[in-house]
Amino acid sequence: MGERVVRARGARRSTRHPGGPGSRRRGACWRRRDLRAYCKTRCGERARRGGNAMPVDRSHVERNARSRARLRHLVERLTDADLLRPVGDEWTIGVTLAHLGFFDRWVGIRWDQNERGGTIEGLPDVVTELINASALADWKALPSRRAADLALTAAEQLDLRLERLPDEAVILVLDSGRPFMVDRASHRDSHLDDVERALTR
Repeated sequence: MGERVVRARGARRSTRHPGGPGSRRRGACWRRRDLRAYCKTRCGERARRGGNAMPVDRSHVERNARSRARLRHLVERLTDADLLRPVGDEWTIGVTLAHLGFFDRWVGIRWDQNERGGTIEGLPDVVTELINASALADWKALPSRRAADLALTAAEQLDLRLERLPDEAVILVLDSGRPFMVDRASHRDSHLDDVERALTR
């Protein structure tokens, strides 16, 4: 389960801009003045190459909306018995939905940190595996219907926030190899695929 999150964290590294956020060591953070200077430079590069500033890639908004609609449709049709079906080792459909809700809230908290202190902390990939292992007991104890409702609420709240992010924030996470900070569809869809397979067994 956690491996998909790990792959998302390392899915894209910027090689065209070695001086960008992705070039910092693991665990480093970018402060707001550095981010603004970097994004101003990046936008200037885009303008010089094309004559006009190129639009920031916001295709994540549509992908998030599709994955959220898929999640909503699934949650609405799942029975209480369905939520208890196994998905993998110790994971049920309810646990999977609890995991999805947790990590959407996790991304929201990271954006809270950015807004308060102007930083985005770099985290090692192993953190995701440790979270999955330590939170599993809590996810299993959470009533499955509640987990499903929380997953949908978390997706709705986060997607609205991501849709409203300023350009400099979107540029930052895309150029630093952290697309999962704006694109939640790949994580949701991979787990929803697991859920749908479990429902056919």
